[in-house]
Amino acid sequence: RKALKKNKKSKIINGALPQKMKLFTKEQVKQKVQDKIKRNKKKSKVEEAERTEQVNDNGSFVTDLQEESVEEGDEPHDSESVPTALARKSEKTSPILSNKQRRDFKQESSSEKDTVEKLIFPQKRVFHGLKNSFEVGKEEFEKLIAPFAGNLFFKQYWEKEPLYIPSGSQNKFDHLISTQLIDTFLRNQNAMFGKHLDITSYKNGVRETHNLEGRALPHIVWDLYKHKCSVRLLYPQAAFEGVFLMNSKLQEYFGCFVGANAYLTPPNSQGFAPHYDDIEAFVLQIEGTKQWKIYKPRNKFETLPRYSSVNFNSSDLDLNKPYMEVTLTPGDLLYFPRGYIHQANATDTHSLHLTVSVYQKNAWIDLLERAMPLALAKAAQEDIEFRRGLPLNFLRQAGLVYDCVSSRKTLIKSVKEKILKLVKYLDIDRAVDMMGTQFVTDALPPMLTEEEESRCVLGNGLRMEDNGELKGSVVFSENTKVRFIRASSQRLVREKVTENGTEEEFRLYYSLDNSYEYHGEEPQFLVIPDEFVTSIKLLFLNYPAFTALKSLPLEDLDDQARLVGDLWDRGILMTEEPLEENDIEVQSEDEEDSDMDDSNVINDTNEDGVTTNNELEEDKVIDGLELISEVSKDETSIFEENDDEQPLQEYEKAISENEKFVVAYEEEEGEENDCDDEDNEYVYSPSSCSDSVDNSEVDGLDKT
Repeated sequence: RKALKKNKKSKIINGALPQKMKLFTKEQVKQKVQDKIKRNKKKSKVEEAERTEQVNDNGSFVTDLQEESVEEGDEPHDSESVPTALARKSEKTSPILSNKQRRDFKQESSSEKDTVEKLIFPQKRVFHGLKNSFEVGKEEFEKLIAPFAGNLFFKQYWEKEPLYIPSGSQNKFDHLISTQLIDTFLRNQNAMFGKHLDITSYKNGVRETHNLEGRALPHIVWDLYKHKCSVRLLYPQAAFEGVFLMNSKLQEYFGCFVGANAYLTPPNSQGFAPHYDDIEAFVLQIEGTKQWKIYKPRNKFETLPRYSSVNFNSSDLDLNKPYMEVTLTPGDLLYFPRGYIHQANATDTHSLHLTVSVYQKNAWIDLLERAMPLALAKAAQEDIEFRRGLPLNFLRQAGLVYDCVSSRKTLIKSVKEKILKLVKYLDIDRAVDMMGTQFVTDALPPMLTEEEESRCVLGNGLRMEDNGELKGSVVFSENTKVRFIRASSQRLVREKVTENGTEEEFRLYYSLDNSYEYHGEEPQFLVIPDEFVTSIKLLFLNYPAFTALKSLPLEDLDDQARLVGDLWDRGILMTEEPLEENDIEVQSEDEEDSDMDDSNVINDTNEDGVTTNNELEEDKVIDGLELISEVSKDETSIFEENDDEQPLQEYEKAISENEKFVVAYEEEEGEENDCDDEDNEYVYSPSSCSDSVDNSEVDGLDKT
């Protein structure tokens, strides 16, 4: 301020006082630039020499990676782990940082430390891309019904009454489907009448279907459309990525199959008769306008029905008193519960809307339909009272003819007593598992993001490149952390091996290989050996957190890697970071024999089965996946001393936070622990470890 007062001619440039300026000629400016370039080159050479000396001293390579990334512009991708990025820079780099290296990094300056942490721990930067799939589905639903609040919707309207939600954006649903995309679908795909689409009309109270034989060629479909026929696309999620992505997210939130149909209606026409459905319907208006009339259920028997209705006519409805009458425009949403009768016709413009359906066969009665037969079977097996013969002449104690006899009350009383006693034998866990298995069988396969693909078998692992060379041999370690791809894309259940047999086995059903079309493939499952069941439970309970291999309640590291490797091979598991990939060198038969001889010499064991070389570091190959682990002095004591209780504590902690499971410890000599006692409690005992693993059972993990 004083300077400005003294020299009023001074001006402020960019908020700072002007410095003394000196004018240069054009040649002087050019010389200045050249001198500065020379100084920068000299400085960079000195820094490069210092980095090289640092690498030779302590093997540090992070600074090289940082500088090369700046100079070459070759930064690691967000979906690429730091070990993978480092491997691209230096083949001699270990995929796992040792404790010594981590201590060395802590001694760096604050600015360098921040840079190093971003490189070594990229999950801080990309973790938000690996969200809980339930939360992702919830966000998708809230976006669907916006600006209406989700909690208010379920409190006031879900299964109660219709709701109309106007939207301020006409382009809200344009990414899902359009008439142009439908035309492209008909031209490029082998769409069949009756399988992929229906041609319908509703005129003068008569509903008709006009499907032809064979392929639905675009010229034929549009000719029928020109004659006032509506086009209904079945399973549009199988052909339109936007619909598939939305439904695959919503099914994680609702916990059931989410279906959809698309309806294209010509102007001033109607394609379907009035009716009600057995699903909760969300109508998304995409193009044009359509007028809807909604009617309440006619009686309590048609409220929340289990099955859709027949077509109604004017005599079945009080058409003068609709519960709701609204015209949908692009971006609007209309919800109505199952049982509400509805009809719709296009106005002066064509109409394209998408109906999203949820909660079909997902009521209490559907759970009881599975629980009651199980309870009857268990009661018949365990309680002799249910196997005793009926009273003599019971046929004369009840029935249409004998509904007034005095002995009828005695028979009814006995039946009620048996029903009350039947509650004791209800196996709700197994009934819920049956519905969960049905959901996994019905569900769409998960659509993975790029970050997720880079962490699972779909984007990581072996691949064929030019000249027949294999690349991408993945590396596991005991510190590798894994979790399920989705919360609901798999289900662990106990089922009978044969329908009429008594032998049971654990099965893990998964949806990754499901078809985009409803029930397009057979159900896929893995048979799980008993000793692996507790570890899989831990993975379920820990989701969405990642679980390290060494935290799995298995004593043998081979078993931990075998379990994780088999699940990873089928796309059921993903790792916290992309696995380190190594090049594969094809060896000759002589080299393989030599390696076998060397391994036999190295792995000589004493009478107790303990490796004689205590300092050995061996490479274990399990199902084609290389497991690199630093073997301790005694391989048989991996979980002894301070670490022997860690996996069990991890499991106990997860159990205590989840009300679905109860851990009980029962150790009795001469008796095997059963996973399901009389009260349906899951029993886990350290004695049921994998010391006596049967190879045939382990190999059974690969069989479906």
